[in-house]
Amino acid sequence: MKMEVDKALFRHGKILMFWGKNVKTKGGKGKGPPLQLVHGDAPGAAGGTALDSRGELDYTGKDSAGEDEPVRFMNQEGSMGLEESFLESVKSGEVAKARALLESHPLLLESRDEAGVSALLLAAYRGRQEMVDLLLSLKSNLDLFEAAAVGKLGRVQALVQENPAGVNAVSPDGFSPLGLAAFFGHPEVAAYLIEQGADVDAPSRNAARVRPLHSALAHRQPDISLAIAERLVARGAGVNAKQGGGWTPLHQAAIHGQVELARLLLRHGADVNAQAENGKTPLALAETGRHKEMAALLREAGAEEKD
Repeated sequence: MKMEVDKALFRHGKILMFWGKNVKTKGGKGKGPPLQLVHGDAPGAAGGTALDSRGELDYTGKDSAGEDEPVRFMNQEGSMGLEESFLESVKSGEVAKARALLESHPLLLESRDEAGVSALLLAAYRGRQEMVDLLLSLKSNLDLFEAAAVGKLGRVQALVQENPAGVNAVSPDGFSPLGLAAFFGHPEVAAYLIEQGADVDAPSRNAARVRPLHSALAHRQPDISLAIAERLVARGAGVNAKQGGGWTPLHQAAIHGQVELARLLLRHGADVNAQAENGKTPLALAETGRHKEMAALLREAGAEEKD
């Protein structure tokens, strides 16, 4: 129990003032004074225990068996300095630095940024594959968003079986498990989530407002994008849904020159003349990217030239 609480409060990265009926001072009963919980390495700490306003020790909590158990956490200065340094190393791909920090402070593995995004997802978002591999080698208790993002189908299945509603959960930064699986290019994970009832048309709950289909088309390997897009469209994903900026999936296919994806979208009713908020059409984007085959396909489908 202590370790789980320790991890949870470590993530807050704050000096914690705690009142508790199960927390005692020397000679005290019931509710004691507020506790400032500090780490053993922090200034003013003593052996990693909690101190009261008089600096007295011997504060204890109760474990699951009702036994006294020492309480220890990190203070703001200690945890935030370490956590920020670790997360910066994760984002910048400094594997040696991250490994060294984790060896001396294992709980850093549970670090999250201010938005609540885990270290593993931060590494994945930035394409730091070596960092992802390091974190995966140390972390077994992936949450559903992490498992979907890194393509761990077995873990996704176990978590969904445990909590079926999780297929439509939303990550701290606004993405669904299906959206993450689509973005990172994991067709098997995406297929499983769809089969389990994931909403194929749910927009992300952030400024991007991307649907899983937008996310699938953002992947740079056309065959993977196509495999996921086919499943999404077959389940009714809106081919004319607009993300932030007014882009449709066809806009995305056009700017990347993904001809087969464009064919799929057009077969299912994509608006060849859809305009983004800046007035750009798929044809305009294809021409900007010098994707001649794409431009020809769009013209054949009725794309109009814009002045």
